[in-house]
Amino acid sequence: MIEEKKPKRKKAEKECYPEANRQSLNVLAIDPSYNECGFSIFLQGNLHQIERLNFKQVEKQNKKKLTKKEKRTLLAAVIKDYVNAFHIDLIVTERTRLFSQGFISIDVIAALSELIVTMIDAVEIMVVSIGTQSWKKASSGSARHKKEDTMEWVQTILTENVLYDTTRALTNDECDAVGIGVAFYNGA
Repeated sequence: MIEEKKPKRKKAEKECYPEANRQSLNVLAIDPSYNECGFSIFLQGNLHQIERLNFKQVEKQNKKKLTKKEKRTLLAAVIKDYVNAFHIDLIVTERTRLFSQGFISIDVIAALSELIVTMIDAVEIMVVSIGTQSWKKASSGSARHKKEDTMEWVQTILTENVLYDTTRALTNDECDAVGIGVAFYNGA
């Protein structure tokens, strides 16, 4: 029997956005979680603004627990506002880990799926994700950075040109969103 040789597949291009093109893009980086989403806005490679959407605060203000659909609708509205206000070319988000402490997380997979659908429904631009260790290494140099390390690192890169709420400390999610954005521009 003659065995057919399968044609070799060409390796997929590593980057959709070569280094030269990345710096020209306006990027919305998002660190999603159940209670809060951190956002960082980069205009042509420069960190411009850091924001958050804290669902618990919204519930407290409205004196009503938000349903999942209401959270998705609110998130979609915020994303759409940022995309339109800052002429965003690309959304970069953290890829959710499917395994946590040795267990597969079906809830996390479902939540990520809903988040991506929400983003794509809100705006018609490309959404890409970066793995946690990848963005940590590409932004700060260490894949083993802890939350506290990332928060300290973000404080060192803030300039007077970056807009954020200075009346409170930045949250983990906001700092992670900055790291995700920086990692994108660094080639992750």
